[in-house]
Amino acid sequence: MPEATNVQMQTFANERNRTFAEAARALRARALDHLAAIDDVYARAIGSNRWDDARTDGPPHLLQSGNSANPDDMLELNTFMTLLEKFFSGTFASQAEANGAAANWAVVERACVRPLV
Repeated sequence: MPEATNVQMQTFANERNRTFAEAARALRARALDHLAAIDDVYARAIGSNRWDDARTDGPPHLLQSGNSANPDDMLELNTFMTLLEKFFSGTFASQAEANGAAANWAVVERACVRPLV
């Protein structure tokens, strides 16, 4: 395989690396905003009042939370956001916590309205 030219390197840096870095930074900002805004929703999710998603546009999974919902999508999404921030800030409590974070990706996929193309 031949090495890339300077132009190819610059194009890749401009079109891929920098755009990915911007998207990752935006993702972290959204996660931090999510964690800052979840107070009342978190209280309901750990409480005894159940919530069921009322979306009618046909997502593959209707979300649910509270009153021992299984899965409890709000709590699981919050866990994902918490672990994502721990990844960005390098504050995993243990190697096991870091290794287990990927298992929470399923809750993100479950919350998507459209399938991955």
